[in-house]
Amino acid sequence: MSHILRPLIIIIFAGTMLVAQVDSLELDILTKAQTHMNEGRYKAARIAYTIYLKTDATSYSALYGMARINAFENNYAESIQYYNMVLQHYKGDPDAVLGRARVYAWKGEYSLAEKEFIAITKRFPDYEDAWVALADLYRWWNKPDEAEEVYSHLIALKPENPNYYIKRGNVYLSQDRINEARFDLERAVALGGDKQKTFTLLQKINRSPGQAVLNGGISYINEAFSGNEALNWSAYNEMGKLAGRKGTYIFHGIQAFRSKFSDDAIALDSYFNTWNNAYMNIYGQVTDAPNFLPFSIVRLELFQGFGSGWETSFGTTRMNFPKNPVDMYQVSGAKYAGNWYLRTKLLWIPIDNKTSRLYTLSGRRFLKTINQYVEFFYGWSAVPSSIISMEDLSRADAILYGITLQKQMFGQRLVFITWAMRKEVDASTQTISFGYWLNNN
Repeated sequence: MSHILRPLIIIIFAGTMLVAQVDSLELDILTKAQTHMNEGRYKAARIAYTIYLKTDATSYSALYGMARINAFENNYAESIQYYNMVLQHYKGDPDAVLGRARVYAWKGEYSLAEKEFIAITKRFPDYEDAWVALADLYRWWNKPDEAEEVYSHLIALKPENPNYYIKRGNVYLSQDRINEARFDLERAVALGGDKQKTFTLLQKINRSPGQAVLNGGISYINEAFSGNEALNWSAYNEMGKLAGRKGTYIFHGIQAFRSKFSDDAIALDSYFNTWNNAYMNIYGQVTDAPNFLPFSIVRLELFQGFGSGWETSFGTTRMNFPKNPVDMYQVSGAKYAGNWYLRTKLLWIPIDNKTSRLYTLSGRRFLKTINQYVEFFYGWSAVPSSIISMEDLSRADAILYGITLQKQMFGQRLVFITWAMRKEVDASTQTISFGYWLNNN
């Protein structure tokens, strides 16, 4: 080899090695930037991406990374600029279009975000992340019907993904569509979905049959005894509800009337979650110097859900009348079946070495939403269905039946009316109650 070629080969080899080392160094910088990004160390990632862009101003990874960093740090204008740079060099890139559309959504520019999301899903019908982003947009935009449609499409794409059932169930809950929500949440459980999320939502559903009052309202009840008009009574009830993340608290102001007497009482009816798929109802009522109402009432009832829509409960009630307290115990079983909530309950009251019993069967048919329904009930007992004084406890065997209708009318008002009849051997009792409450959920 000539003396001229040998130095030239050495120079070329050295230059090749240097270029390789530079490429390796640049790649190392990009790898570190992506590692910082994955670990949430955005400041370090920004520095690394900036250094890399000085050597390759059109790097897809670096430009895309800078767009994401700015989005996560709420620098939306800068984020959109970087996404535009990506699309300038890599036209129509779906990930960049999706990222930019998400930033539009986070900025509250919903119409612009929707336009881009829809364009992506039309170009790439199987692009799952784009469909998820579109569904999230509709939830933020308060468009539950559109969100439901997109989640249904995602379920068709990935029928074994429990997260989409949970999300669609949440949408149904926002519309008080209890039956669809229950189906989706139970399906999510069967598919191995997040138990904490599903059980929390199921608890919210399962507490609903006891939550008649929404925000505030008033009701009136009248009970007439055919055999003894002196026992007739009526009451007004002003109600207010405070709903929280873990429970619901309903406040009552009661004015009751019987013959020439009247009593005032206050009460708190609370429903709150306990453990997985269980909740507790605690009711407390007090009356100052009562004429016929008890001094106080305390009721505790624990509900436990299990299986697919099954529920059982155990409860106790103490009514402190002026003469003697009355203790009552109950056990119930219930089933959510399609649009129905079916329940059977046994109540027994030990008095003077004897035990009076009340058996009831009820069926609640949900209408358009969970707060609108018609309920039928039937029962037989050795005591009245409602106890107002100690004298009431000696009444004869009876059967009772009735119906309740609750429906949204007059804008945001939920109107209800209940009619019930109790027939005994020599008398009958008719109960009528009605009222309304606001439904601002």
